[in-house]
Order: sequence, then C-alpha cells, then structure tokens
Amino acid sequence: MVPIRNLIRLGGWLAAGLLQPVLAGPVAFTVDSSQSFIFMAPPSGLAGFAATPQGPGALVTSYSGSLNVDLSGTTIQFPGGSAMVAQTNGVWQPAVGGTSGSAPADYGPQASVVITPFPPTTAYGALRNISFDVTSPALPLTGTNFNGTNLVFSFASVNAAMDYNSTLKAGSLALGGYATNAVAGGTTLSTNGGLRTLFLPISAQFLFTILSANDTKLYLSGQIVATNALTVPAPVIESISVTEQIVVVAADNVTGTSQLLVSTNLTAWSPAAANLATNNLGWILFTTPVNGSREFFRVQQ
Repeated sequence: MVPIRNLIRLGGWLAAGLLQPVLAGPVAFTVDSSQSFIFMAPPSGLAGFAATPQGPGALVTSYSGSLNVDLSGTTIQFPGGSAMVAQTNGVWQPAVGGTSGSAPADYGPQASVVITPFPPTTAYGALRNISFDVTSPALPLTGTNFNGTNLVFSFASVNAAMDYNSTLKAGSLALGGYATNAVAGGTTLSTNGGLRTLFLPISAQFLFTILSANDTKLYLSGQIVATNALTVPAPVIESISVTEQIVVVAADNVTGTSQLLVSTNLTAWSPAAANLATNNLGWILFTTPVNGSREFFRVQQ
C-alpha cells in the first residue's frame, strides 16, 4: 500500500511553501533605455528666445531608472519615489556653473539673442543631473488603458541644473517644480506572456527665470517605456487521494504541459505516467497507478 500519510504531508508542504501572493500591490518597473527618450521640443527657449541644438542630438536623450507603481485588479497608481534618469548625450557649453568651456551634459540647447541696444549674441545652455519622479492618484484601468493627464512629473534630483552663458549673463539655474502631463491617450499597462509593459507618452512644460519672469521654457516631449517580469505562481498540490492502487493528485497553478514527478526517496525524481483531466475548480487532476510500497509526488510546470 502507498503510505497515504506521507503523500498528504508532502502535499501540505507544497501548498504552504510554494503558493505565491496575488500579483497586485507595489511593483517596481525598470525603464527600458532603448525605448525611452525625451526631447526638448518647441516652444522650449532660453531667456525668451527659441532653443536650437548646439549640435546633432543635443536636444534629445534616452532615459533609464525605475518606476514605482501600485496595482490592484482595476486601478493603477504612481505613489512617488520613481527615478527616470536622463543619460548624458554629449559635451556642451557652458562648463559646470556657467563658466566658459564645455562639459558633459544631458541636453545642450542654444539660442540667438537679440536685445536692443546690445549686439546680437548666442546664449548657451547645458542641462545636467536631470531625473524625474512621477505621481498620480489611483487611476481606473479600462482594459490596458488609463488617463495620462493625471500624471504629474517633478524633478527628482536636487542637483538638477541648467548652466548658461552669454555675453549678457552667465550662471547656473536650479531646476525644480512640477508639471502635469498633457497627453491623455496612449498611456497603457499591457501584459504579453510573462512581461508587463508600461507605456507613458509625455508632454510637460516647466517655466524658469533667467532675465525676466518665466522667460525660460522647457517643453518636454517623448515617452517612457518600463517593464516588469511577472512572477508565475508555483504549482500547488491541493489534494491527493488513493483508491484501489490509483493515485489522483489535484494541482493548481499548472497547465496541460505540466508534469507529475514521482520519487521513492525525495532525492531522485522522475516523470510519472499520468492521465490528465480538469475539475470544476480549474485544477489539473493527475491520475497514475501505484508502482511501489512508498512513493512521493510533486508537480513541475
């Protein structure tokens, strides 16, 4: 006879030890730098004059980092503590602090400045240490979609700055504050296989002052793509029964491609020849004959 006591004890250990939590609550998403980028787009400007790139690619950069997200079955929320970090995209004027020269920076705008009676000049800007947080209330999920205009972006680094230099003025402008996203559609949370993907289109405007109130405009446009690998619940043996030398193992979190494994010593395991069926609870039933005086079972996905 098969020792039913051992089978039940093994099934109870599997159910208690391998059951995974519900896939909800706080989740960390990793920003995909190959798909995440933000432009300094028009009407961005320096001291009231339109920003143009100092060189190719000076007004766009990729982003890395992480997003903190709270998920339930029907809502998504961004509680804060995220860090979308801009990548250095070149060496731009001015140097750190607004002094003459160049240094690595995340963005490199410039502007042609004409202020009577001064002669025309060029103002240079270099944005450094740029990273953003994102917050929101709990947002309803409709299928894969949610409202992107409820996202609020803020500077996450206390060292974020735009160093600037022209013949009229030079210095360093601390960057801070909040901006509400202007893009409503296309903001999604989707799942494909074992991967969840967040897609956040971005359109946000920050205003700063160099010569006069709100004369320096950062209009940020782009997208953040972040992913999270789902933790697949482990198989759980819900029950084991033995009738006339036939063992039936009922298991949850398994599929028709899962295997029933058998062992006589809990060390060496091999596939058991089993017929599969599904009960009204959605559990897979593995039915196999008894082949020894002492057998243990487990299920492999």
